[in-house]
Amino acid sequence: MLECVTVYSSVICEFLRILVDMIGGGYTTIAVVLASTICIVDLIAKGYGYSTYAFLALINSPVATRRLWLVLRREALAAEDQE
Repeated sequence: MLECVTVYSSVICEFLRILVDMIGGGYTTIAVVLASTICIVDLIAKGYGYSTYAFLALINSPVATRRLWLVLRREALAAEDQE
């Protein structure tokens, strides 16, 4: 996700990591509010469950794939640093 560079102190780097997590939480909150505004819950209740789940998977799969790639990359970089 965010790699510390020698220019930054560890305090600033930790602050940036927290800031990135807060921004992600904000986007999640906005997504939940928009989902309730668009009435996705009502669509599921009316029987459009499979279509709604397919739409949510279509929207969330790129985000989940990117996040997984970032986590795996961070672990690989940490393993290289330990060697």
